[in-house]
Order: sequence, then structure tokens, then C-alpha cells
Amino acid sequence: MVRLGAVPAAVRVLATDHHGGSHAQALRVLEAAVGCAEGRAAVCEVAEAAIPAVVSRMMRCGGMGGAEAAVSVLWAVCHRYRDRRAVEAAAASEGGLTKLLLLMQSGCSPAARQMASELLKMFKVNAKSCLAGYDSKTTHIMPF
Repeated sequence: MVRLGAVPAAVRVLATDHHGGSHAQALRVLEAAVGCAEGRAAVCEVAEAAIPAVVSRMMRCGGMGGAEAAVSVLWAVCHRYRDRRAVEAAAASEGGLTKLLLLMQSGCSPAARQMASELLKMFKVNAKSCLAGYDSKTTHIMPF
């Protein structure tokens, strides 16, 4: 499957804006692909496109099955195998931490919740940089 070019094709499907079940199927293809070394290597080769596409579709396709497949892909390449390119792409993707938190609060499986928790711990250092622009000298806020 990986040798036939399934990973770049799945990334292209995730990058499109058309609706339907194709996004959830593409996430499941990527989930199956990261189960082998060749698949992980293929995902990490196109990490700059693949990881943001997975993050962007995490909560918008296929219900909980699609979201859990997205977390599984991110967890496999970022946490379990710790590929530097994938970690950098996931940390730079917009809204990734928020989507992981939303997934944890939703009715997902305990395994997906655990994977999301481990990813959040991994990206905790990068999340602090998001708060650098929020500097306030307010010491007390009146309710009136």
C-alpha cells in the first residue's frame, strides 16, 4: 500500500475542501500506514503537508472514528517514534492543542484520550510560547 503511493494520495485528499467520507477514509489509510516503518517514513517525508492536514481534519471528519484515527497518526509519528520533522510540524500547526483538548473532553475512547494526553504533555513547552504575547500588568479586576 505504501509502495503504491497511498500516503501522498491520502495527504492530497485531506488537503482538499470537498465534503464526504473521503477525509475519514484518508485518515484511516494514514493510520494503517504508520503501523509499519515504510509508512512512517513516507508520512515523515511529507510531514510539512501531512501533519497540518491531519490536525486540521481532526475534529471535522467522520465523527469520533476520524478524530481517533487522526490522534493515532499524530501519536505514532510524534510520540512513539519521535520523528523530529513530524514533531516540528505538529507543534507549528494552528489549533492543534485546542483540538486535542476538545477530543479529550468529548466521548472518545480511553485509548484515544491517553494518546491525546501524551501529545499534550509533549507539546506543553511549545504552548507556553503562545502565551508570550499575553502580558498584562492588571493586578485586580473590578466586577463593575
